[in-house]
Amino acid sequence: MTTRTWIFTQTSGMAWALARTMGHVTASRQDMLVLEDALIFWVPEAINRHAHPPEYQRDWKRYRWGQLPLMPDMKTMRTPAGKHLLECLKTTLFTNGGAPEKIILAPAPDAAGFWLMKQILDLLGLLKIGPECEIWVANLDHFHEKVLHPAHLKPWRSERLVDAEQCRVHGDWLLGINLTRMLTLANPEQAGVGCGRVSTPLLQLIQDGPFAEPNIGDGKDFASIQGWFVSRDWPAGAVVLALQWLYEHGVISYPFGRSALVLYESGRLTPTLLRRSPSGYPSALHAQIVQFLLGTLRDKASGPGRLEQKRLGGLYRRMGQPIGVDADSGSIPAIGSPKSRHKALGRLMEQKLVDSNTVTLTALGRQHLEATPPVLRDPRLISAWEHSLHRVFLGEIAPMEFYREVQQFLLASMEYVRNRGAFLTGGSQ
Repeated sequence: MTTRTWIFTQTSGMAWALARTMGHVTASRQDMLVLEDALIFWVPEAINRHAHPPEYQRDWKRYRWGQLPLMPDMKTMRTPAGKHLLECLKTTLFTNGGAPEKIILAPAPDAAGFWLMKQILDLLGLLKIGPECEIWVANLDHFHEKVLHPAHLKPWRSERLVDAEQCRVHGDWLLGINLTRMLTLANPEQAGVGCGRVSTPLLQLIQDGPFAEPNIGDGKDFASIQGWFVSRDWPAGAVVLALQWLYEHGVISYPFGRSALVLYESGRLTPTLLRRSPSGYPSALHAQIVQFLLGTLRDKASGPGRLEQKRLGGLYRRMGQPIGVDADSGSIPAIGSPKSRHKALGRLMEQKLVDSNTVTLTALGRQHLEATPPVLRDPRLISAWEHSLHRVFLGEIAPMEFYREVQQFLLASMEYVRNRGAFLTGGSQ
């Protein structure tokens, strides 16, 4: 018998939150919940990824200026997790007796979430069905019995949102793969050190400093929570994983969306969650952060003690704030998303561009930043980038026009890097 409704979401926490509003769960497995007349799937990881430089071109290290790609490579490669997930979904399609009557999308509340959903439906051949409706899961704490009422569902209208996200993904690949190679050509001693739309302005922000000490306030501001906890000398990645874990268990709202709030609801804490032994968490550090976070959110008046790394806490706070005001476009948005900032900062520390203890640029970091095109260091690039992506979303420009804008930026950057490389080396590359 064919199950009438399929719902796609991105984490087990989102899936269970939806299931609680829809009725009794008759069965569950690693990636699916079974209800009386619906199946809820969660897709936590990317299905496809862009090729790395050696995969894109075997003799990549032999590339010179005239061989760099100036338009994005639209081909992508399947991830291992993507292969496994698609096999599971295809098996479910077969055992379910065919395609469902209705598809509901409930991804993370951002363009990346809807892009991932479209990829899945396309690969399964389900785009022709709809989806008939979509849910913007901005805050699971607001879920209640009426969440699936027709008034709360939006018609399928995210095609332009998906187009904009696809432009961002391809554009980021084009910038990263070109600029990294450009800097290697101009500065061979820095081979392998990358640069990009988020990491390079972040380097500039770290150099500009200093950063005000974070203040958690009423405990609801995500940037403050990040800065407060990370300034206790906890790794950024571990804090993110802990927040994600709490989100998946319905304790806080989605921490990586556009909302600045991380809401806490004591009624959502189950006795099992509170009694869970440290061995039940992914790691001892993970357990420590989770328990500290729970205690802090229960008692917002209690502080975490002396801030051992005020600069790092302030940086997290600063990264989440508007980075300036532009005469043409108004307030310039924060650098990237919370998730991308965490990843970028982690890479900068791994590459020894940023000292993880002092949160200042190393000598290599200063040298790398100096060699980077000034236009890439300018925070207004982010504003222009987001503005162009928004125009794609509005339908004012086609994706190809966006790629041409990226192309012009690359040509200007190439000229700067090439001239500077010739100046530094006394010749041409």
